[in-house]
Amino acid sequence: MASIPPLLDVRDDLRRARQTADADVNDDIASVIERLEELPERESGTQDSLIDEIDNELLRLEEQLGGDAERHVAAARNRIQIYRHSLGESSEHLLVLDTTFQSGESGPGAVPAGVRNEEGTVEATVLNEADPRDVIPVVTFYSGDEELKEVTGAPTEFGEDDQRTVEVTAMVPEHTDRYTVTVVDADDAPTSA
Repeated sequence: MASIPPLLDVRDDLRRARQTADADVNDDIASVIERLEELPERESGTQDSLIDEIDNELLRLEEQLGGDAERHVAAARNRIQIYRHSLGESSEHLLVLDTTFQSGESGPGAVPAGVRNEEGTVEATVLNEADPRDVIPVVTFYSGDEELKEVTGAPTEFGEDDQRTVEVTAMVPEHTDRYTVTVVDADDAPTSA
């Protein structure tokens, strides 16, 4: 049985939202978790519509909540946005399954405050679903919706149906609050500034 990609598996954020909510959101959260657990069974062409439905349910829930519960739902929606971005910008048949910042504690896609204006390393678990090829990870740092910096990593050779962890080390811009990771064929990679 397939599993939910770790970056898209927001059940931990939803459980924290349920624990910290002032209102009874058990049914809403159970519904979203049930939909998440349907994802691995869906054909890849129909997953986008289910992800849209999940994100819409979370938006409705986020608007009803406040405080920590609202922040946990917002974190879940942020992870979904990062997942979508990585799919949309990555080369065909390359998937970013998970990302982490090596330095400091933070959720997926969030930049720990302690590494801003310092060197930091982003790790990404990547799956190549196609023939062997050289792949380059690309990390983009943001402040809100403003893109601050894009950095490319070293090429990594992937075999067919190969899953590996790749790293990009870069100076993290001072006002960065989030990042995304995409992966592209070496021939299609942008050049870092």
